[in-house]
Amino acid sequence: MKGSMLDILVRVFNAVNHERYGEPEMPNVIDSLLDAGFTYEHIRRALDWRDRFVEEMPQPLAADHPLRHSTRIFTPEECKKLPPDARAFLQKMENDGIVDAGLREFIIEQAMGLDLDEIKTPYFMWVVYVALEHHTGCKQNFSWMEDLILGHDPNKTPVIH
Repeated sequence: MKGSMLDILVRVFNAVNHERYGEPEMPNVIDSLLDAGFTYEHIRRALDWRDRFVEEMPQPLAADHPLRHSTRIFTPEECKKLPPDARAFLQKMENDGIVDAGLREFIIEQAMGLDLDEIKTPYFMWVVYVALEHHTGCKQNFSWMEDLILGHDPNKTPVIH
């Protein structure tokens, strides 16, 4: 199977979500990924990315932190990998107070670490979704993002809580 690191991460995330009371048995998850045609090397890289994602998650910024009033200018490499609508989505999330500048930078860094030439907006939104799930202080926005990503009610505009 020709799959990306993100394909593996989505499958691992789904396995974790189905196992509500703890970590699923990783050997079983790895076996199912191997059975699906992913290589061990791709699986290892994806799991390493996931581990770094959790370990490096930033704490919320203090109210007086200088980054709170920063403006983000994307590098040419970031512009190539993150399409305009993904960048606009992240900017809106920051403007609406859903992510702070520290989490914004973390999300961009993590997205740039994926093995894709370009990250389509739905996949970028998935990275934001996972970041909100793990970030302290963002739990109130997680259900809104979950509805947006998973499309629980496509006829209803999500409300920020």
